[in-house]
Amino acid sequence: MITSLELTKLLSLAGVKQLGRWYCDLNVFRKPANFPFDLGKHDRLHYESLSFQLAWHCVADALGMEGCSRAWWLYELRHTEEEWRAWWNGGACDGPSPVSDDVEDCNER
Repeated sequence: MITSLELTKLLSLAGVKQLGRWYCDLNVFRKPANFPFDLGKHDRLHYESLSFQLAWHCVADALGMEGCSRAWWLYELRHTEEEWRAWWNGGACDGPSPVSDDVEDCNER
């Protein structure tokens, strides 16, 4: 049996762009393209399924708060990277905009 931490690490190998697309799809109950496992029913009525919840949490954990925000701005809101950086650096989290391993989660401050 794989743990959620192990799954998060495996999903993170897909890269930030693919994770971002998966995050947005899962966040609005769309079937994510090229997702590595079956989610079963994953619409608004079935969001409590274990596979859906596990997928969403692991993808969100792999991206982190900054990555989730960035993905939403780029893929759902259709803004540019520069627009997101300006918004992010304008006080959204009082943190740096680039998605990187050394960025703290705003909730941990």
